[in-house]
Amino acid sequence: MHFLGRFRILSKILGIVLLLCGIGAAIAWIGVSALSDLSEKADVMSTAAKRALLAARANQNVIALNRAEFRSALDPRDDNRLAARDVINAQLKQYQERFDEVSQTPDEKAKTLLPGVREAFSAYKSQMDTTLAAVDAEKSAKLSDSADKLRDIAMKSRTAAENLQGKIRELADRLNTRVEEKSKEAREQYESTSRFLIILAGLGVIIGGALGFIIGQYGNRSA
Repeated sequence: MHFLGRFRILSKILGIVLLLCGIGAAIAWIGVSALSDLSEKADVMSTAAKRALLAARANQNVIALNRAEFRSALDPRDDNRLAARDVINAQLKQYQERFDEVSQTPDEKAKTLLPGVREAFSAYKSQMDTTLAAVDAEKSAKLSDSADKLRDIAMKSRTAAENLQGKIRELADRLNTRVEEKSKEAREQYESTSRFLIILAGLGVIIGGALGFIIGQYGNRSA
């Protein structure tokens, strides 16, 4: 302890203060950095949750499309057919807007599912166009003569719609999984950072107390 005897008591106290200030600054910096990371993860979770919701709503658009398509096929009279066509056009527009937003996801696993959704939608759209063309062709025919034919065509479109719905559900499930993954990452980071800050603060108290004890024991001898 002769080394401490070379310094005045004020210098020793100042050294302890500076050490504790350094530890406090380190704790503050780590805490702010952790909060910044958690904020970024929260933003990612929020965006991913919105896209997952949009994917689920896009699936509802497909259900509404298929329902309107069947409505046209089962009753091709002008008033019903034109009303159903308005519903179809509105649902198609809404579906495309929602899918375009979902397609902006940065998640690589979700991106691999997008081509399958596009392919399924293209197949369904083609089959739906076939159904609607048949409905237009039969609009002036007697309902009893055309109902069976239109129903058979619509059933083919229903299969394509169910395939599309399955693809969209898979995409929505992946986006939901992404939200859960980011939530888990944020929780783990919070726990690990909290433990580290507690350890760092504890070390600061121990080191400060030890230095204070040493100075108290040997400081007076050197003063």
